[in-house]
Amino acid sequence: MPKVFISHSSIDKDIVRLFKDIILKEGVGLSDADIFFTSSPETGVPIGENIPQYIKNNLMECDFAFLMISENYKKSEVCLNEMGAAMILGKKLFPILLYDYDFDKVGWLIDRDLCARIDDEERLDEIRDVFNSNGIASSTSVWNRARNTFLQKLSQAEDKTEEVVVKGLLDYQIEISDSQEKYKKNVDCLNAV
Repeated sequence: MPKVFISHSSIDKDIVRLFKDIILKEGVGLSDADIFFTSSPETGVPIGENIPQYIKNNLMECDFAFLMISENYKKSEVCLNEMGAAMILGKKLFPILLYDYDFDKVGWLIDRDLCARIDDEERLDEIRDVFNSNGIASSTSVWNRARNTFLQKLSQAEDKTEEVVVKGLLDYQIEISDSQEKYKKNVDCLNAV
């Protein structure tokens, strides 16, 4: 069974866990034993293991490396090191863009033509095709159900994220208005003296 290494920022672990559980496990048919994903206890570094060595060993033993690229990913030295190591080791790379991360932001990280958005249905199908050509065949109905469930949950997660961002911006506007009002009162008091 092919081994998969998922390089990701721990900040993005929730969306990447959805990908692991629904696309790779349910859709493709991999098991936890086939996946290295540090943000889950069942697929990450066991207690008492040397973290860098364990990551290195799993990267060397993997057949495929998923690079879950986001702004958080680009800011992480560990992620960039994992990506570089996977490239040097000649692993089959699947660079996946998370959220609203744009192709033009990828820059020097990787050949932009190879990247896919996490919500691109056709690219997800290509991932399944790669695994099928490597002897892991899930039925079309199982795959379609898993892919559609993933895309639906992904859409719901993005809607909640946008809602939080909008709410957060409104909260900041209120906070700034309150601060400006306090500042104005303080200046008025100083000017009165």
